[in-house]
Amino acid sequence: MNNVSQNSQIIGDSKSWDGFNKKYSKFLPAVIVTLSLLMALASSYFLVNVSPLIAIGILFALPLVIFTFVKPDFGMLLVIFVLPLEELNIKGGFSAIKMISVLVFGCAILNYLIFPRETRLVKSSQNILIFVFLLISLISVFVAFSPERTLDRIPKLLRVLSLYFFAINFIKSEKYFRSALWMFVIGGFVCTLYGFFDPAQTIGRFEGAIGQPNGYALTMTPRIPIALALIIIDKNLLKRIFLAFVILTISYGVILSASRGGLLSVSFALIVFAALQKNRKTWLGVIGVIFALGILIMPLDIKVRVGLSDAYTSTDLGNSTDRRLTYQIYGLELFQKYPVLGVGLDGFAEAYAQSEYRFLVRTQNLRVAHNTYLEIATGTGVVGFLPFMGILGFAMYLAWKYSRKKYWYINAELAILSSGLLAALSGYYLGMLFGSRQYEKTLWFLFALPIVVETIINAQVKAKSNQDLLREQISTTEFV
Repeated sequence: MNNVSQNSQIIGDSKSWDGFNKKYSKFLPAVIVTLSLLMALASSYFLVNVSPLIAIGILFALPLVIFTFVKPDFGMLLVIFVLPLEELNIKGGFSAIKMISVLVFGCAILNYLIFPRETRLVKSSQNILIFVFLLISLISVFVAFSPERTLDRIPKLLRVLSLYFFAINFIKSEKYFRSALWMFVIGGFVCTLYGFFDPAQTIGRFEGAIGQPNGYALTMTPRIPIALALIIIDKNLLKRIFLAFVILTISYGVILSASRGGLLSVSFALIVFAALQKNRKTWLGVIGVIFALGILIMPLDIKVRVGLSDAYTSTDLGNSTDRRLTYQIYGLELFQKYPVLGVGLDGFAEAYAQSEYRFLVRTQNLRVAHNTYLEIATGTGVVGFLPFMGILGFAMYLAWKYSRKKYWYINAELAILSSGLLAALSGYYLGMLFGSRQYEKTLWFLFALPIVVETIINAQVKAKSNQDLLREQISTTEFV
């Protein structure tokens, strides 16, 4: 009897403690940030004599790091926001903004080790393809034209892969997924605004905060169809107006970049998005109006560059086109010569510098293939190219699968967002024909998003099945 009463007391105490935790745990982040702010103030007080800049940095950095440790979900949103801003203020090859990702992921790992989650890590066929591609990239060091260059690129590949794995494991709820997409779009908007306020970009091609016009145009491409999908599902008028302004701003930035590949990619993404909607004809009409307005406001020199006008001919443009054509020709020759294992990850540049086409290079800088598919095919051969294409195809398949009519009845909003993802991937894949983007974080983040949709929908379907089963059991019990 005493044992029963003692057990009852223990259970009661446990329930009381659980209730206390639930009641006050929401205040824990605020308490920790407050304490860390006090620590930062104390540290700044002692360090201000050493360096005022360091003192100010600690004042903001320490609370942010501790808060990110306590709430790694917040840190993930921050990483997504700064993706297109990482090239800002690089000094000596070092980017302070890139360190945000390192700190956030480091805090997330510590949080996971100290406070293990009940949910398991997300498993997907995509993960297997990625591990195979990474393994082949490592093996390619042994056959590389320049083992040093290939070894130097492996950490870069690991950094973009880390974003993919953190994204699929952090973004598990529909609400958080929407927040991540909002951060993705707003980050592109801020990147574009930087270019409009940068005095150096008043002359020449527009490049936002990316530092390179073609890179800027392709980085912005997926944000436009995703923003369109958010407009459709959001019921708030002010948010819709803001998203429309964001789309117009980014679109104008892409036009000013004068990137032929970027403009083709955006145009293709918009057409795919319109074709996937229920009211297809209406959306195709809207896209047609957007194209007409874009051509109307496009400066004459950009129309000439993209082939919409022949007012005059640019010698530099012709040289650029001819030079890039040699990349494609030589890339195919190189792939035919080393079809199985290639010449090492990122080995095209070294190989091209030793080829008969090198006379077209007027600088000492090594020239990349300006084609992601050629980079992978020549660098890792067929054994690396096939899993890489599998990664692209699997992401595309999932985005297409969850944008189909069947899933409109399960979750219409996620189906619309999936159509935006499918259009975003379509545009980005096309743009990869005109640039070497295998290390772009935007690409690997896009690979993660269809898996996120799959995880959320599977969880919702499972929850609904459990509810239906519970109702069936209750009704059976009542009948008996």
